[in-house]
Amino acid sequence: MELEAWTERMKLLVERFESTFEQINGYEAEGNLVEPMSTGAPATPDGLPDDLIKLYQAVREVRLPDLENGYFIHPIEFILNARANGTPMHSSEISDGQIYVFGSNGGGDLFAVPFTGAPVYLLPPGRVHSNVYRSTAMFPQKISNDIESFLLLLESKLERAIEDH
Repeated sequence: MELEAWTERMKLLVERFESTFEQINGYEAEGNLVEPMSTGAPATPDGLPDDLIKLYQAVREVRLPDLENGYFIHPIEFILNARANGTPMHSSEISDGQIYVFGSNGGGDLFAVPFTGAPVYLLPPGRVHSNVYRSTAMFPQKISNDIESFLLLLESKLERAIEDH
């Protein structure tokens, strides 16, 4: 998938989504954004999966707080500062190696990939101690086969929300 083209399609969808949002919902849409990487690819840590590197070469950040419960793809700095921020970096429930949390939703769930780069998992709220995630009430769920299909899922959710209005 051409990520620059995906970014442009998403930017247009966000504009359409926001253009009728207030009329339908009774309050103004705020902060919905698909921001392309504007100044070249950022430095990435060794071992970062290829699909994440490709993502961050094209996309700086995605914020869709008004789409369903909210969807967010965090800037690369979120991954780079994972250890200091207490973000999960390991979870034996999804991988024997490192995991990379690259996004979240408005309900406290995290989006993560294992060191192999696929699949994408949804990590429900759980315990995090020394950057190790352990689920509590609900187990992690595979939500897409890879980052590309995750991005297409976001696009289809946004298209559906526009159609439903």
